[in-house]
Amino acid sequence: MKHLSVKWIVRVTSFLIFGSLIAQESTTNFANYNSEYLLRFYERNLQKADTFHTGIRPYRSNELINYINPDSVNAHYADINDLKYFKRKLLLDPFFIYQPRHKNFQLIINPLIDFSFGSDDLGDEGTFTNTRGLQVQGQIGDNVWFYSDLTETQTRVPQYIHNWADSRDRVLPGLGQASSVDHMNDYDYGFSTAWVQYKASKYFTFELGNGKNFIGEGYRSMLLSDVAFNYPYLKIRTDLGKVQYVNIYSEMRDLHPYETDALHYRKYNVSHYLSVNLGKKWNVGIFETVTWDGETDDRGVELGFLNPVIFMRTVERTMGSFGGNELLGVNVKYKMTDDWKLYGQFILDEFKQAELFSSSGWWGNKYGLQLGTKAFDVFGVRNLNVLAEFNMARPFMYSHFNATESAGQDEEGGLTNYGHANQALAHPLGANFIEFVTRGKYTHNRMSFIAEFMWAKKGFDIPGDKGYGGDIYRDYGDRISDFDNELLQGNETTIIYIEGKASYLINPHTNFVAELGIAMRNQTPSILDAGIEERKDLLISFGLKTDLFQRYYDF
Repeated sequence: MKHLSVKWIVRVTSFLIFGSLIAQESTTNFANYNSEYLLRFYERNLQKADTFHTGIRPYRSNELINYINPDSVNAHYADINDLKYFKRKLLLDPFFIYQPRHKNFQLIINPLIDFSFGSDDLGDEGTFTNTRGLQVQGQIGDNVWFYSDLTETQTRVPQYIHNWADSRDRVLPGLGQASSVDHMNDYDYGFSTAWVQYKASKYFTFELGNGKNFIGEGYRSMLLSDVAFNYPYLKIRTDLGKVQYVNIYSEMRDLHPYETDALHYRKYNVSHYLSVNLGKKWNVGIFETVTWDGETDDRGVELGFLNPVIFMRTVERTMGSFGGNELLGVNVKYKMTDDWKLYGQFILDEFKQAELFSSSGWWGNKYGLQLGTKAFDVFGVRNLNVLAEFNMARPFMYSHFNATESAGQDEEGGLTNYGHANQALAHPLGANFIEFVTRGKYTHNRMSFIAEFMWAKKGFDIPGDKGYGGDIYRDYGDRISDFDNELLQGNETTIIYIEGKASYLINPHTNFVAELGIAMRNQTPSILDAGIEERKDLLISFGLKTDLFQRYYDF
């Protein structure tokens, strides 16, 4: 066994060394650069392209490079040609790359880490994150790209995040259900993302993955956001120049009220999004989505909803009252200039014309709205980008009735609502809220600075009462009233979040950064001792991390 172990160690070491030696050639292939790195300097480029549809994310780096001059990417590192081997490996190249000569194949392997620590109202114990993992990505031929990562994490979260997770069966924001350990704020979880993309032709692209999707132009989305946990999906994209049509077929999970994977219930979602660039200024996108229960009576997948071009409202009606939960929406962008855009969204859950335009406060007047603006190179300062955005959702928006009493769920409506793994699929505040958020980001070479201010009001439920419409997982049949419902009804709570971060980019392939951050959060309910506590949090953190995904703690 000793000889065998040594033999394998030698083989693996040789393989890694060989891959490292040919890494000098990898910097010319930008298809596998981290997309966040490419957006760091080139997001403005996308606004000028008539055939790029900015409202559908995540962007893949193998597509972004079509709108970027490759010669300019490494221009941000003036000393690139002077870097010696080990500095180049640390500051520019992937850890390991295998790219046979004269063959169109590439395999990249990178370690993933997040070693962060900080302080909050826990006093001397503070917070920490200890993440280790591996990233594998690459390209096969001219039409296939693949990506996978797997991480294992132990973390101690701020108190307000623990309170939020504790009320949702230990679900951490965007990270799914975690295991509790000795300390009440300590959690242990695994996380993975994977996808393979196949460009079948000039017109059709297929992507099978486990991850998240986002539809919108802003920081938040009222249509489909990336705030919830990863889910398996099939995405089909049809490109016809200024017209793009996207189908997303997803399988999701309802965790209520159980705590073990064996009892998590299946739910299914299908979304269609038609995006049209009208001239050089306008983009209009039409969105429809339907969610249905996959468990009751072993219903499973409904073939009628898999039609990629049909209006799903007609399919839902043929199935009766248990057909599903459908939402209809629109996403609009207007380019004032190449450096300044206005955008907005409107999403509708129920529609009854006589009540929609009345002042009766009918509970079924369920809709959401977004208005925003984003500017690039503000005041002529290159890579200074600013965003300002307003979001709102009426009471009971995104929620649905509970059709699963036979499955043992008497109080929750999680199998047909617009949510996944105890989180909203749209805005992290769910429903019955208004929010204003503004963000600014400045980038210079390897340095980045981000500032954010968020102000929101939300109406929470009051213990012992029927629902006020803020909890999208509560059956909307259990409501306080049919009429006289008002925005922010219930325990009206003000939330203020202010954050500043400074980071230094160490390696662009995994967006490996050193980051220092400070955040302040205040939560002030109008009714004390009613399930929502008054809080004032001051959070300071520092870490070294491969920053791959957007994580939302600002709610």
